[in-house]
Amino acid sequence: MIKRVGWMMVVALLSGQALSAETQPDPERAAKYYAQAMEYLDQKDRWYDAAVLLKKAAKEMDQASEEASRTLRFAGHVFSQVKSYSRAQSALEDAGELALARGDLSEAATSFVEAAHVAVARGRRADVEDLVDRVRLITASPLLSEAEKGRLRHLVAAA
Repeated sequence: MIKRVGWMMVVALLSGQALSAETQPDPERAAKYYAQAMEYLDQKDRWYDAAVLLKKAAKEMDQASEEASRTLRFAGHVFSQVKSYSRAQSALEDAGELALARGDLSEAATSFVEAAHVAVARGRRADVEDLVDRVRLITASPLLSEAEKGRLRHLVAAA
């Protein structure tokens, strides 16, 4: 019986049918976190707190939305400004993953390039190589225009 229930849970998880209350979007909470973050951004000594709130806001948003990945990217930029490079890289990579899952190759690649720049600042050469490889794979997609591929290649060359 336990084995059967366990496999049923695995199948449900893999098919996306098992969502807990924690993974359900809460737009009201996201809006509160986002609004508070915007207030904190007016005070330079609160920018770290603003970035934390932006990351929390993104987690409360629909993970398939452009808003969630863009908010995570924004959090990454703010973390970078306060020199919290580990958190910046993490937020930017997460933003890229959300964009990729949504099929937005351009935003995903841009987020990964930005994460690679932060990884350079952290001296994380293996992370840089991994992120650049991911961007190169994305730029090989026939779904991107030649102009967009060129823009992304230019960004990668700077990393």
